[in-house]
Amino acid sequence: MWFERTVKDAIKSAVKSRPVLLVTGARQTGKSSLLQYMFDSLEYITLDNIQYAAQAKDNPEYFLNSLKQPVILDEIQYAPELFR
Repeated sequence: MWFERTVKDAIKSAVKSRPVLLVTGARQTGKSSLLQYMFDSLEYITLDNIQYAAQAKDNPEYFLNSLKQPVILDEIQYAPELFR
């Protein structure tokens, strides 16, 4: 069962004019599911995957450049180096 979220329209609008969108909120509320639902054709990378997290931490510029963009990056708190 899927529940429509009111934030969906704001996200659609924001991605049209911004190169990066950060979605934050309480744990286990469906942020990742919402983005995967809305943008199902995009690659989804989660830094829960230790290998991805290590790549992002060790060489953030290479990691970002190696991704087919646009992309959904999840659990980015595991690689704060991406925010430099």
